[in-house]
Amino acid sequence: MNDTVEVNCLRCKAPIHATFDQLRAENDDGTPPPCPRCSAGFVRKVEPRLTAADVILIAAAELHAMRKLHGDPTEFSEFELTVAAWRRSPERFGLRGYTETHPDHKRVYMEIVGQKPSSPIVQGFMAKVRPNYYRLTPVGVVRAEFLVDLAKRRRK
Repeated sequence: MNDTVEVNCLRCKAPIHATFDQLRAENDDGTPPPCPRCSAGFVRKVEPRLTAADVILIAAAELHAMRKLHGDPTEFSEFELTVAAWRRSPERFGLRGYTETHPDHKRVYMEIVGQKPSSPIVQGFMAKVRPNYYRLTPVGVVRAEFLVDLAKRRRK
């Protein structure tokens, strides 16, 4: 898991590679950390934005937890996952022109089964158990907990 991001110094515009924790850090006087290149400029503080795959993983974790709570098998259908992801982020997973009323199944489906490196299946966070059904892996449960915690810290 690589939490390093590239940002530009506000003064000299130099690219700076840093972790999110380094970017969130403040000096004793509450100012952001200085740019390592120009020292006078300050690095812009950024908050990480959850990717579409992250939102889907959080939605999958909610389905997993709900099923586990009721004693059901922890697998879920891609259609349940589509609705759960859409409820979390209708602007991202809503059907074009109808974002507030209809989920876009193809958008969610392509995110989970596509060959992008960010795909939850490619990363090993989810596994396909049979056609149209998935489950979270133990690593996926841990990653989802991390993402939920990250989202909570962002709202503070």
